[in-house]
Amino acid sequence: MIINYNNTNLDLFSRGIPDKVMLSLSGGLDSASLLFVICHYMPEVKIIPFTGKDKTAPFDFISAQMIIQWMQDRFPNNNIQEHEWFEFDVNDPEKRAYAESKWEEEKVFVNGELVERCGRLSGLVKILEIRKFTFDTWEKHGKPLIVTGMTGNPPDEEMIEHGFYDVRERRRDTTKEIEPYKHINYQPFVVNDKKFVADIYNKHDLWDLYDLTGSCVGSPKKTNYFTEPC
Repeated sequence: MIINYNNTNLDLFSRGIPDKVMLSLSGGLDSASLLFVICHYMPEVKIIPFTGKDKTAPFDFISAQMIIQWMQDRFPNNNIQEHEWFEFDVNDPEKRAYAESKWEEEKVFVNGELVERCGRLSGLVKILEIRKFTFDTWEKHGKPLIVTGMTGNPPDEEMIEHGFYDVRERRRDTTKEIEPYKHINYQPFVVNDKKFVADIYNKHDLWDLYDLTGSCVGSPKKTNYFTEPC
C-alpha cells in the first residue's frame, strides 16, 4: 500500500499485508505513528504491541500503555491484542558484563563502515534484553512479522547545525538503498527521518496522541528524574 507523507511515497508492507504483526512500542513518537498508520489504513491486521520496560526509565512504559489505550479508543473495531511486556535493568552488573562481551560482535555496517550499534553500554544492554524477549514473544504468537518504527537520522548538515552529530546513533545513518525488511524484522520508516513522522501527526491532527508520547527521554540524572527534557 502506497502512503505519502512529507512529499515522500512509502510502499507499506510492499511484500503483502500480513494477517498479524508484532509491533515494538517504545512509548515514543515513531512507534506510535506507525501503530496509528497500520490501524488507520489496515484495520484488518491483528496487532500485538510489545514493550521492554526499562527499570531506570519507567515513563516510557507508561507512555506505551497510554498509546495503546488511545488506539483502542480511536479504533474500537480493530484487532489490537493484549500488551506484551517485561521489565529489565540496564544497570544490572551481570547484564552489563554480557553486553560488554558482545560489544564488538554487535557492531553493524552502515554505509560501508563498521560502527557501534549504540553509543553507550546501557543502550546495548537494552537492545540485547529486548531482543531475547522479542524472540520468545514471537514464538509464542506463531512467529508473526515483527514491525518497528525506527527512523533514519536527518541529513548530516542538520545534525551538525543542531549539535547532535557526534552523539547520534550511527546505525540510523541510512540511505534510500537500505532494505526495510531484515530477517523477521520490518522497519518501514528506516529510510525516512522525523519529518516523515511529523507529517503523519500534522495531516491527521494527532496532537493529543503526541502529548502521550515520550521520545529521547534521557537518564534520570539528565532529566531531574524525568521532569525536564534531555
